[in-house]
Amino acid sequence: MSREDYQAGMLWALAVLGGLAAAVAGGLIYLLWSHLHLPDASPPGFMASFARPYGLAKFMYLGLPLAVWVPTLVLSVLLTLDTAPPEGMDRRRILLLDALSYFFLPPVVLLPVLWDQLGNVWLALGLLFMGLLTFKGWLLIRVAWQGFLSPLARRGSRLGWRGQAAVFLVAAVIFLLTAGWVQQAVSSVGAEVDNLLVIHYLGQGEEPLPAILVERSDYQGFYWERWDPALRLERQHTGPRVLARLLIPAYSLGGRAGVLAALAVLAALLATQLLAWLEQVGVRPRPAALATLLTMLSAPVFFHAQQVLPVIPAALVLVVGLRMLALVESRPWWGGVGALAAAILVTLLEVNLLPVSVGLVVAWFGLALQRQGGWRWAWPAMALVVVGLGVGLALVPAADWPALLRLALADGCREGSQAYPWWRTAWIALRGLGLDQAFGVLFTAPVFLLALGGLPATLVRRPGPAVAALLPAGLLLAAVVHTQWCQWFGGFAAPGRLVAAVLPVGALFMAPCLAALSRPWQRLAVLLPAGLSLAYVWVLTLMPPLRFSSAVGINRLVDVVQGLLSLVFYHLLPSTQLYSPLLSWWVAGAALVVVVLAVVTWRGHSAWTAKPYPRLSSNEIAALVLVVAVGLGGLLAAARFNPPRLLEAELMVSAKAPIWADYAYPHRPRGRALQDGDSIAGWLHFPGGRASLRLQGFSRLPGVVRVALDGVDKAGIRYQGDRDLVVELGQVKAGGHRVRITWRSCSEPDCFLVVDKVVRQ
Repeated sequence: MSREDYQAGMLWALAVLGGLAAAVAGGLIYLLWSHLHLPDASPPGFMASFARPYGLAKFMYLGLPLAVWVPTLVLSVLLTLDTAPPEGMDRRRILLLDALSYFFLPPVVLLPVLWDQLGNVWLALGLLFMGLLTFKGWLLIRVAWQGFLSPLARRGSRLGWRGQAAVFLVAAVIFLLTAGWVQQAVSSVGAEVDNLLVIHYLGQGEEPLPAILVERSDYQGFYWERWDPALRLERQHTGPRVLARLLIPAYSLGGRAGVLAALAVLAALLATQLLAWLEQVGVRPRPAALATLLTMLSAPVFFHAQQVLPVIPAALVLVVGLRMLALVESRPWWGGVGALAAAILVTLLEVNLLPVSVGLVVAWFGLALQRQGGWRWAWPAMALVVVGLGVGLALVPAADWPALLRLALADGCREGSQAYPWWRTAWIALRGLGLDQAFGVLFTAPVFLLALGGLPATLVRRPGPAVAALLPAGLLLAAVVHTQWCQWFGGFAAPGRLVAAVLPVGALFMAPCLAALSRPWQRLAVLLPAGLSLAYVWVLTLMPPLRFSSAVGINRLVDVVQGLLSLVFYHLLPSTQLYSPLLSWWVAGAALVVVVLAVVTWRGHSAWTAKPYPRLSSNEIAALVLVVAVGLGGLLAAARFNPPRLLEAELMVSAKAPIWADYAYPHRPRGRALQDGDSIAGWLHFPGGRASLRLQGFSRLPGVVRVALDGVDKAGIRYQGDRDLVVELGQVKAGGHRVRITWRSCSEPDCFLVVDKVVRQ
């Protein structure tokens, strides 16, 4: 027997032994669960209330053991495919590390025994799962890099089928394991529920019209939040429903879990095609692999891989279309036909992504023209086409647009657009899309600052791929800013939903920045945003309900930390919906960072130039930890000495008063709507001495506003209209006090008071 045959036999022997260990652990968990008569649902506690109300036992005795063994199986496949391992790859050490991962099994087996003794068993389960996923994912990524993707492993050759297979397998394991946890940990939400209902009805041969009254049995497998007996489909689903029809087989096999598994496979394909595209256009292996990894593990991309939305399928088709455009230079017709097919499919997947399709077509036109006459003709021609389309849409009334355009570009903010100039609405949308603490791409995934910093260098040094990527992304961004500037958050979803489908192309612009900042100590400029992005994804994968947007505009993770520390600091973070006195400073700081990154990237080595990469030193890691600690400490200290001076009505507690959530009318106050007898209450800090409150809001009919401080009535003032109301409180001790506002008026529906905010004076 040869050495290679012996090593292959050992690989598969270890895989078999790992499978046996996982099977034994699963059997023990099943026996303990049955013997101890543990419930099949998650116990009450932090984050467990959002979990699926059944199926926990199966997840424990089947899902967790498989999460240990399946990565071992994939590791064996990778090491088998790696027929000529590079010198730097120690297979024995890798197999030893994988064997150590099976030490996760004893705590998992003991978890049923400690079920009633642990204070928060759901959090303990999540930490075990995330520890396992992190360890196994890191090991697989390391093997894929050392064995298939690094220049040493390739020995000068391009990324072949083995490399693409390795990327796909590693990404599939990470996304599939995460999908299994999300399936158990949180319900589907928002438009995701509608999409699953459409798949459900189409699979049964029914037409999913809004008039259909939804039965509990139709959606209890994927939606278990608040039950409404009159629940109906919320949106008119028109068009061919390509995504729903493609996902029917997956739904038939496994319900929501099957659909999430199918999306995980598509996300793995997206990672594979993204890396292949970067190398196809000339990006060196190391920055290409790192840019792909950071992009796929960014919050807007990673979280949408676990939501039943068209984001990941559309992003995959877009990247394939960009690969077709990269062929225009050598095979113009094949590239053009492929790009056109991708453009059509993107619109069929989601009609609101029509600007992406237009961008692909315009990019093909420009690249074909550049092939004939150079960029001096291509640039003006593409600019003329884009400007012509914009002018045409501006001059032609929306009622005369084709039906497809009306669906894709319908102006949901028309009333506000008439009240504000276009530059102001654009500024509102761009700040929100970029920096809002709950929804912003740059706040939740600061790694995209590197993409903005690398944009100028990429445009000059690789204009073809840059233009092909920027046109679809830019046109979609322009459409969102113009038509949905007051709804830029995209509803109840993960961050950046409306633009998430084009974010993977940011990897192209990220690559030169990663390459330029690869020297010792310079790397801190990469490690800091990358580390914050990965940490945010890790924590919100541990607690999936926190990843979705909140109606009040505070980042949900920030809200949880505030509660744990009993310290309010949301007002020190950027927000376009809440009191945010430092928003301008955040915008200026982000702009300064992008400019510095752009200058350094321009002057440094590009991603298309090979150069050595020194190893990361312990001093750099210590400096990174110190920078993060100082930053967080400074934030908490500032919150300690600078509490908010106003209280948003959305953040106040109320038994009845709903949130005034009509986002289409932003020039009106957005807060709590109080009917006769309703009240709202919240904590507000006072510096001490004489104080007053200024109430901002409006009412249509007269009534009386009563203000109480710590349960003691302070004033009752008659109020009507949209003017500010000032209430004198007299002498107030320094510290936090409970403010309660009560509205007394007639009992008619129009006798309401909308409170926007309460400001301490």
